Amino acid sequence: MDLDELHAFLAVAEHGSYLAAAQRIRVSRSTLRRRVAALESRAGVPILETTRDGVEITEAGRLLVEHGQRISADVAGLIEATRTIGQVPRGELRLLVPPGLPASLKSTWIGIAQQTFADLRFTIFESSRPLTESLRDVDVVLLFSAGVPDCPANWKTARLMRARQQLWAHPDYLARRGMPTDPAQIADDELLLWSGLGDEPPALVLADGRRLPRAPLLCTPDINAVFACAADGLGIAFAPREQALEPPGLWPSLVPVLPERVGREIGLWFAIAPTRACSPKVSGAIDNIRRMIGQLLESG
Repeated sequence: MDLDELHAFLAVAEHGSYLAAAQRIRVSRSTLRRRVAALESRAGVPILETTRDGVEITEAGRLLVEHGQRISADVAGLIEATRTIGQVPRGELRLLVPPGLPASLKSTWIGIAQQTFADLRFTIFESSRPLTESLRDVDVVLLFSAGVPDCPANWKTARLMRARQQLWAHPDYLARRGMPTDPAQIADDELLLWSGLGDEPPALVLADGRRLPRAPLLCTPDINAVFACAADGLGIAFAPREQALEPPGLWPSLVPVLPERVGREIGLWFAIAPTRACSPKVSGAIDNIRRMIGQLLESG
């Protein structure tokens, strides 16, 4: 597969038009069209269809996007790792992280990394479903998962910390509404549901693995938004709670609800493509993230 042809197609798929894609990768529109046509000829089936509103990706094209993005990311990572092998980590480190991680967590990690690698700079993106994103411009992915993340083959993964997703509420809310004694009673409460694992449909997860579908008052992948609403007495939160994941002292008054009946263990994981694991800045970043998590857990 010709990489220039693949990059041209991926740019059109991402931006929805030949003009925008040509501007993005800085080639002429005629060159871009020629590269996409050549790739389509190699595939032997249509991968893009021109419409009145722009371009649409065919079913074959969607398959090519899914796997082509990974190929593109792997090649970019391999080139960078080859160029920087043996060097002191420097340059830009790009992380894709779950939404709602507190600023204190990010600043602690950046402070530790800066002490170790003075020439490293940081860009942080957010996504609740990072493995569905284009990872060409990402070095390290942090994500929540109830088990080993479903990553592409040969990716390196490791769990950084454990947390338990369970019910939490403010005592004032429980005084008004009463303490539930059975999971079924949560249907009568305002549920504040963390959706960071992409569960569909929204549900409470019982300790025995069963799911109770619920229509929540709030459904968001932002952990801190869920807990902030619970701390204001707006409902019962179903979210993971761990000191390392929350702003210090922001909601110490929240109390667990039905901890033996409702909840599941999840983990905060990192995932990186094998070609990027060789990069000094990536391996150094992982070491520092592990160190930061360890310090925060010990301080708790």
